Amino acid sequence: MLNYVWIGLLALGMIAAVTVDVRESVTDKYANGSEIPARLFFDEPIEKRSGRTREATVEIAPKAFENTYGVEIADTIRFPAKVTFTEDAKTAAIYFTVT
Repeated sequence: MLNYVWIGLLALGMIAAVTVDVRESVTDKYANGSEIPARLFFDEPIEKRSGRTREATVEIAPKAFENTYGVEIADTIRFPAKVTFTEDAKTAAIYFTVT
């Protein structure tokens, strides 16, 4: 009898997981894979080819946020980040903390 309880709990858990996953995939609540325009501001002049990490401020305009997520905000979003350019200066990695 106890085995049937465990099988039922396992099946219930799997059904719940699949339901949540399908719902998030259909609604795309977090806009996965979408690009959002942002501007970078550096405190000092930078040399892109240095390969070093620099402190920066990321700025996202309210209209760009609304176009991506469908939510109106009043002010521009600003947060600190660290930017590292590759040696060939063709790409950059941006690191920031989400709170």
